[in-house]
Amino acid sequence: MVYPQRRDGNIVGFSKWPSESTSDTAIDEDSAEFQAFKNPPATAKETATAAKLAGVKLGTIMASATRDDRDGLTAIAMGVMMKRAVGKTFPDTVFEFVNGEKLLITDANFDGYFATWSAFRQKFFAPKGL
Repeated sequence: MVYPQRRDGNIVGFSKWPSESTSDTAIDEDSAEFQAFKNPPATAKETATAAKLAGVKLGTIMASATRDDRDGLTAIAMGVMMKRAVGKTFPDTVFEFVNGEKLLITDANFDGYFATWSAFRQKFFAPKGL
């Protein structure tokens, strides 16, 4: 049998190595140590990924902030700027975020939505400790 082993050489859930007898080989699966081994805490990257998928509130939806969302919203931003540069209005567009939420983007609401969404996404890239 393969046992999860701690750095000190002992088995997770045991205070010492189990012997060959069956009574010593039962792992205490309710122990905090075994539960921590079985369900390790999320890494910083996993936590950030989950937060990006959960998203930020835009109107009535929660808009995710993944790389694909960034690419799509950047393309829309370019379209808005190009239309405005020639005195035209950007056409209403439904954007679907990676988390499945859909948002109607109009020329009138784009600036507020994009500013809120951009500030949320930037939080994941802010320098630490400055």
